[in-house]
Amino acid sequence: NDLLYYLSKTSSSTAEKIERLEALYKSLKERASRNPLLERILNKSFTLLNIPELPALQEVERTARSLEEYSTRLHTLITTIEDALRKIDHIESSMNEIEKNRHELEKWTDVIQNLNPSLYSDAVRLLRKAEKIQQEDYNDFNDLYKRVEEIKQQLYQMYVKTKTEYKKTVSILQGEVATTQEVLAKAEVVASLQDRAKIEQSKARLKQIEEYLSKAKQDPQPIDPNAIYKELAKIKNEAQSLLNTALSELEIKVYEETLRYTNILGRKPIPLTELLEYVSRKTNMPTQEVLRTLYGLATKGLLSVKVLVQG
Repeated sequence: NDLLYYLSKTSSSTAEKIERLEALYKSLKERASRNPLLERILNKSFTLLNIPELPALQEVERTARSLEEYSTRLHTLITTIEDALRKIDHIESSMNEIEKNRHELEKWTDVIQNLNPSLYSDAVRLLRKAEKIQQEDYNDFNDLYKRVEEIKQQLYQMYVKTKTEYKKTVSILQGEVATTQEVLAKAEVVASLQDRAKIEQSKARLKQIEEYLSKAKQDPQPIDPNAIYKELAKIKNEAQSLLNTALSELEIKVYEETLRYTNILGRKPIPLTELLEYVSRKTNMPTQEVLRTLYGLATKGLLSVKVLVQG
């Protein structure tokens, strides 16, 4: 009776596994048929996947052992197909992400071509690699899964790199605009009436560049940093030339060394004695003369000297 019960239970379990296996295999074929690459892998790696024939009915004990072995084989096949279906889920999800990241990277690749040729070349090579996923040969779904995950990660990392490179370049250019505006503002203070028209033209052009960069930061587009640097340098040099003409040689020395020192330390407060001693060493002028010159530059609006007296 125990043996008959075991046979009955094993037969029922086997029938359920066959039904489950047939449903899984049907699902696997349907899922793979949606994508030529997945279908190609299925045909290659599952060519020997067939539901095994039921064992021939012999004496009861041998039949029991055969059914048990048969049930084990069915279980192995079910596990194999379930794993394949899970891999397909991951692959399809990652392929969608790859497509999204690829389009994002294409956009940023276009705008960094003139900024970083080396990074541009790396991005183009990666995009080509991503396009070839469908054409490459894979041993099985696991092989494809590893490749897809690798490309997905590389695309995202390159997207971050190109985006960062572009925004960094625009920020540096905006900083150059601000520096040029400061020099121009100082030149405007000492400019003669005949130089005012040129100053106004430079201010208008700087405003255009500033607005252009602000828009480029919000809406990425190809830019030519070398052309912008060249134009900013021209405006700055012209303004500096006006300053040099309006100031004495002594004033120019004190002015340049003071700016150099404050640029090194930043905008934090500087002890007056420390500043005077530094400029005195660099210009070979007495500290009293440096102080007198700083006062003159401040009255002309070229420098802003602020004092904090502490007891």
